[in-house]
Amino acid sequence: MFDLIRRDPEFNRLFSLTRDLGRVFGADEAFTGATGAWLPPIDIAETETEMLVVCEAPGLTRDDIELSIVNNVLTLSGEKKAQLEDKGQTWHRVERHFGKFTRSFTLPRDVDCTKIQAKYNNGLLEIVLPKSAGAIPQKIQINGK
Repeated sequence: MFDLIRRDPEFNRLFSLTRDLGRVFGADEAFTGATGAWLPPIDIAETETEMLVVCEAPGLTRDDIELSIVNNVLTLSGEKKAQLEDKGQTWHRVERHFGKFTRSFTLPRDVDCTKIQAKYNNGLLEIVLPKSAGAIPQKIQINGK
């Protein structure tokens, strides 16, 4: 399976509380695009024949994202550039996230890295990771009585 960090609901509540307190005391920029720190959300699913990774990356183009595999580690990286133009405007709130990102996942050994396919459409990057033939369950016919 993928090496994933399971999120503790208590941690999520603590993070939300910290973020909300920061907003109350005017530290909003610590949790917005001003820091340049963001990670596009990723979903991972599995069937008998493949793994599917879906990355939500709105506002990016196909050329803004780089995919690579080294030593069975799938790495997505890129940059979402700030689209805030100073046309005599004063920005009172910036909640969209910008900046460089990198996400890496150790692939299961049964993924056939030579047959990986990726497509980007409407802000979603879909990566299909086919399993090797030996990893796909096969029924064996039993002969005799």
